[in-house]
Amino acid sequence: MTRSIAYVEKQVEAFLTSDPQLSLKRDLAMSVTGIGPVLSGELLVVTRGFTRFTDPRQLVCYAGLAPYDYSSGTSIRGRTGVSEKANQYLKSLFHMAALNAVKVPGDLQTYYQRKLAQGKAPMTALNAVRAKIVHHLWAVLESGIPYTRFKHPLQMP
Repeated sequence: MTRSIAYVEKQVEAFLTSDPQLSLKRDLAMSVTGIGPVLSGELLVVTRGFTRFTDPRQLVCYAGLAPYDYSSGTSIRGRTGVSEKANQYLKSLFHMAALNAVKVPGDLQTYYQRKLAQGKAPMTALNAVRAKIVHHLWAVLESGIPYTRFKHPLQMP
């Protein structure tokens, strides 16, 4: 079983490195905080090389990361939530990326802590980080420039 998993991983790696455009997209995706080699490969496959969507908001909605209100006219107003009808696999990929990102000191960890300080629930704050990762990823792929982790101007020595 372990050998077959290693074989499949090797085949996927060979496929991703054989196409220069996919290889570039993978390298750019890995520059975003929280996204590693396995996760970037899976994101490329699930999003068809990030060609399924025309803007990051579509990807955020498709992955179930966009909050929306539960309401019915003027009388019924529920809590804000995220869609249960989303692509759960894609949502789990961004969830893993967000969990990795909040562990690494940087802008996403600061963003997460700021959301918690605002009184947001931990999963709500993590969902905001997931959406932020999608926007970072989209910006990197659109510009072709790797994501750089920089310190906030107030934190610089």
